[in-house]
Amino acid sequence: MQRNDPGVFRHLAQAIEKGVVSGAYPPGRPLPSIRTLAGEHNVAAMTVQRALKVLSRSGRVRAVPGVGVFPANGCPLDAIALVTDEQYLTQTLDPFSHLRLTTLDVLAGAKRACTEEGIHLLTVTENDDPQKLLDRRTGFLMHFGDYQLTPLTRWATTLLRAKEPCVAIGYDNGLPSFVDRDVPGAYEKGLRYFHQLGHRRVLLVTRPIAGKTPVVKPLPDLLDLQVRTYVSAGRPESTVQQEVSGLIAESLGGAPEDRVTAVLAGPGNLARPALAAMEAAGLSVPRDCSLVGFCSAQHAQLEGRRISRLDNAWQAIAHRAVKELLGIAATGKDAGWVLVSPEMVEGDTCAAAPQANNGNGGGTTRACMRASDALGAAELQTDSGNGERQPRSSRMAADYDDDNNDGNGNDSPTADERR
Repeated sequence: MQRNDPGVFRHLAQAIEKGVVSGAYPPGRPLPSIRTLAGEHNVAAMTVQRALKVLSRSGRVRAVPGVGVFPANGCPLDAIALVTDEQYLTQTLDPFSHLRLTTLDVLAGAKRACTEEGIHLLTVTENDDPQKLLDRRTGFLMHFGDYQLTPLTRWATTLLRAKEPCVAIGYDNGLPSFVDRDVPGAYEKGLRYFHQLGHRRVLLVTRPIAGKTPVVKPLPDLLDLQVRTYVSAGRPESTVQQEVSGLIAESLGGAPEDRVTAVLAGPGNLARPALAAMEAAGLSVPRDCSLVGFCSAQHAQLEGRRISRLDNAWQAIAHRAVKELLGIAATGKDAGWVLVSPEMVEGDTCAAAPQANNGNGGGTTRACMRASDALGAAELQTDSGNGERQPRSSRMAADYDDDNNDGNGNDSPTADERR
């Protein structure tokens, strides 16, 4: 190009546009730097800047501050900012901690969705300034690893006041759009799985989530299924193992017709200590008793064993959250509460019920109550697909048992108190 041509920046803009249309500059990847473009086309850097402004006004490219200039693909957002607690990203004392592994899964799921959409993923922490990202072209994923974490509330308040598109993951903390695991749906799927294998007496080991104990909707078609529910503190694993050891001795003792033949443990880090406790008690898993965990792949490994599990699918949750963010940005409507259903992942800890305990056997004992009673919480309306929306006004009452405490002797906070 001729540097003294007064319309050189328009010719350059046309050349760059051809590269965008032809795919030479693919969506999701930044254009070459201004210096590189200037050298390629033998023009001044200021000329490149003028050409990019022309393309930006026409909607052919979009600039992401601090990142670069990208081909526009009609996406309502230029970038997604994952806002999380700094310690989950920098923690080095325990690289296999539950919260750190969860954060890595969330990062992987969000990155996959952003790559599919051709948008950039930013990672920020509670210590960053939210005002610097309020540009109407950035969506926000709020990853609360701890529902009592207060530093992130500054971000939540700022985003709500600015009416920026945002979705919470894990704990809602008062945000109108929230994506999480379908915990009650996971329990139902696990219980039905056991029932199909002939198990009729199941020990359900759960733990509080956001200070409340999750429950399962009634199962009126499984009246012959007896379920004993135990609420564990959930951490540390050594404490869980001690708790489950006592439960195993109690639940698998006594008359054969009263013994538990299957254990469903989760969410989180309950399955691994449950398996350790069962094997320490001399049980052969799954010959004597089956085990299904509601956990991630990392928490389903123990000394060569691969625990059968309901996938604690944080990657799928983060992926879905990005898609919901794009919908919010495009329509201006909140997503509400979105549940992601877990998938069953086969392992080596689950099998058909022992023959001696199979069938409808045994009456209701004091230690075991029928599923219709033990699981008699308000019905939760979900489906078997990838997620079901619910209005925020009904979800907390339907999904969590307010009569339980947080496992530490404290009363459960209300939804308003948590906000």
